[in-house]
Order: sequence, then C-alpha cells, then structure tokens
Amino acid sequence: MSTIAQGLRTPIGASPWMRELATVVNTELLRREATALGTRLDGTTWHLRFKAALSAPWVQVHVQSTEVGEGGVTYDAGTFRTSTQVDCRADLVQDVSVTGLLLDHRYVIFLIPVQYDGADLKVLYDGEGGRPDDMTFTTFPAATALPGEEALVALRYDDVPGASPDPIAYKGTAVPGAAEGSAIWSVQRITFVAGTEDITIEWADGDSDPDNTWTGRAGFSYS
Repeated sequence: MSTIAQGLRTPIGASPWMRELATVVNTELLRREATALGTRLDGTTWHLRFKAALSAPWVQVHVQSTEVGEGGVTYDAGTFRTSTQVDCRADLVQDVSVTGLLLDHRYVIFLIPVQYDGADLKVLYDGEGGRPDDMTFTTFPAATALPGEEALVALRYDDVPGASPDPIAYKGTAVPGAAEGSAIWSVQRITFVAGTEDITIEWADGDSDPDNTWTGRAGFSYS
C-alpha cells in the first residue's frame, strides 16, 4: 500500500489555462503539511482541531513540554510527552487533546505528516534522517492567537523612559498565572532611538525561548 502522492500530468499541447489549473491542483495534491484550525483551553485540558493534507492522510500528533523528561519545546523525535498516529482517511478534520497541563510550563503539539511507501513502510516527514521537514506546530501558551481567538498568555510591560542614552521598555510573555520570578518568561527589550522614530527589538539571551524571569529583565544580555 503506497500513499506517496503523484501529481497530475499536464497534457501535451495543453492551453495556458489548463497548465495553470494543473499547477493549482498539483499544489494541493502534493502538499503534505497539516493545518491547525483552532485551539481551546478547558481548565487544564488543551484542545486542538486540525486538518490533514490529502496526500498525507495520517498525522503523527507529537506532544512535548518543558516538564521534566518531555523533550522541551524544540522537536525531539525520541523524548516527548505523547506521540500518537491519527488516521485521517475517513475525515481529514480531527480533534486532539492534551490533558493535565501545568500552568508554569510550556507545551507544543507537532503535527507530522505520515505516508506509506510501496513496501508499506511508514514515512514520517519530520526532518530527521534526511527526510523533508513538513511539520506544523502550535504552542500553549500561544505566542499569537489563531483567527477568532485570544492569545493564551500572561503579558507584562515595563516602560523606562529615563534610560540613557535611549528610552527603553521591556515586554514579557508567559503562561497564564506564571509567577514573575519563575524562569518561564520570554522577554524583549525595546529601544526607542532618541531623536528618531526608529525602534530596536532584542530578546533576552538572544532568543525567544521561555526560560527567563520577568523580575530579572533589567540584568539580562539582549541581542
């Protein structure tokens, strides 16, 4: 059983309109990425609805978190909270849930397209072993909200207009209810260049990882 998709062949001598139509159809037929349609938080349970691609009717739902032994928030094929294959052949739209969330941790769901080759071997498009990376992912708390949703984040803002030589401000995001002294915040420093309308935005430790405290914002190295 092979589910490796093949595109439509454009007939010899086809009109430009037919060629354009074939291109549009092939783009959809050959696309492997799943699409996150929406999320919802119910107490300590996080619900996600997604749609699988036509060419990859199975999706490996791979969940990681910053809890001990659950892989962190960067994809890890071998260390995770849960990793389950969902069969989407009967219905491309599926719902999954992550239960038992701790509000001082961060969670990520990777949606990994799955196909089977002619030898009935599973092909996981996760960027490992030379395979293409066609994963999509969504996080809790969300850095940005999906359409129609509010971002599930705690937000802090500290304006320091008297800073020298340029006024600055700090912005921090974390999970709802996060303690300001816990190292689970993503912290930005915003510099308002004096005498101009320019601003510079830098991250604590040079990245957006949620591993800083809000209370220590003034002492971090930013880049």
